[in-house]
Amino acid sequence: MFRLGAEESKNPNLFRFAHELNGLLALAAKDGDKATTELLQANQLDPYNLYRISLAYDLKGDKAHAKEFCKKAAEFNSLPSLNYAFIRSKAVKMSSLL
Repeated sequence: MFRLGAEESKNPNLFRFAHELNGLLALAAKDGDKATTELLQANQLDPYNLYRISLAYDLKGDKAHAKEFCKKAAEFNSLPSLNYAFIRSKAVKMSSLL
């Protein structure tokens, strides 16, 4: 439903958010392929999405891409944001494990 509303509004931010929601659902269902496809179309300027992409690649067994996106999330350079505060320590820890 949300995606249909986003498409009708022709608002690119809502469309990216719809992909983020679909990616979250795919992650919860442990579907790495769909999660990766959806999250790569979500907002790449949100470090939490970069971390989620890392989780999706890890689900697929693609350790190289998982580490790449985890590093991007851990080293994200922006103005302070809550999303970055929430994931930085997780991303640093996961990056060392990959």
